[in-house]
Amino acid sequence: MPGENETEESRSGMEKTDGADSGENPAVEKDDAKHADTGPAAKDTVREADTNHVNADPAENAPAGKTETGRRDEILSTVTPEEDALTARETLRDMAVGIAIFSLIFAAAGGIIIRESWLRWVFGVLLGGGTAGVLLWHLYITIDRVLDMDEESAGRYTKRSAMKRLLIAAAAFAAGGLLPQVFHIIGVLLGTFSLKFSAYLQPLTHKVIKFFSKGG
Repeated sequence: MPGENETEESRSGMEKTDGADSGENPAVEKDDAKHADTGPAAKDTVREADTNHVNADPAENAPAGKTETGRRDEILSTVTPEEDALTARETLRDMAVGIAIFSLIFAAAGGIIIRESWLRWVFGVLLGGGTAGVLLWHLYITIDRVLDMDEESAGRYTKRSAMKRLLIAAAAFAAGGLLPQVFHIIGVLLGTFSLKFSAYLQPLTHKVIKFFSKGG
């Protein structure tokens, strides 16, 4: 019947419309699949790349040729000349105190052990300790002057200064050897070597002096 045919055609048209609205179109499905590929998984990949960039080692991002030595030189370059001079004076003071302490220890120990010639021993240690003090002062002056010279001049001046210190030490030993009735040669030797001992113990001496300067 005509009414039934119209009803069936209307029903078929509605089914086609429902199919189109329900997303069964293949082109739409392909497009959805493409969008799905750029969904959460792609975002996670981007986040991971950003995290790796943030957590990268700073040394890897440093400019080429930037080594640990270069960074250390930059830190040292921030030290002012006044601070450098103060550190040098403190080191000189610490070592001078160390020389005095070791000379007194050597003099007292030798005076107890060598009773028959304790006076010669004490004079010998005092001569050696005084020589060590002169050598320390000369070394300080040498370093202070070398810092203001070019490399070639500094090398020559350092060699001449080392020779002068060697002659000063030799003169002290010669005095101990030529005047044995006044100076004990072993005492002179130990007094002179107090410079070495004070250099090794300078960090400890510095801490002790700093502790007492603050009033304990």
